[in-house]
Amino acid sequence: MANIKRKTYEYWDIGKWSAASMICFWSITQGSFIFLEKCISDEQLVFSRLALSLSGIIAIYYTSIENKMMPELRGLILESRTDALQTAKKKYYKNGVIVSILFSISTLTFYSQIFGINYHHLSILFLMCFYQSITGIFRFDAYVLKAMKFHKVIFFSNFISAGIVYIPIFYTITSSQLTNTEYLLPIIILLNGLLCSLLYRLFLTSRKGL
Repeated sequence: MANIKRKTYEYWDIGKWSAASMICFWSITQGSFIFLEKCISDEQLVFSRLALSLSGIIAIYYTSIENKMMPELRGLILESRTDALQTAKKKYYKNGVIVSILFSISTLTFYSQIFGINYHHLSILFLMCFYQSITGIFRFDAYVLKAMKFHKVIFFSNFISAGIVYIPIFYTITSSQLTNTEYLLPIIILLNGLLCSLLYRLFLTSRKGL
């Protein structure tokens, strides 16, 4: 019985931070569509959501890679194999860049073939593909933090980033000056992704990571 309680506590201790991180992530992506629904045009709202979904194929790739890499990274960290971590990182970056470019081109080509050439729509789709690619490539730092069991740090990264990004969101809601910005949603989502990636790197470096 004591062992079950201990395991339950361990799962909760890790899971609560992961759940909190997901809430921050949701608030910026899907949450932004809800908060800005009445502040932007229907076209931007609908297509930005579609572009995020279409570019999701890139995110699926990185999720599958995470599930595969985590056991390996835990082993390397436990054995303090810094050189092997650097090698894994370079390989991850190289493969990530190649796959992201291929998936982005495929997504943009698919949309163009099915729905025709619309440069405004394609530019939004490109921003969403860029967002998925950048956050996926630099997610390696988050993987290492998870392997080091710094789940709280990942939450703080997401929380701080969400807080910073929500400033322009609230400004948009209270000001009519930005309501006609055609790229508002993609920029908000991309900005959050870049900030999170930067914070992962800063927190990992401060803990003498890669």
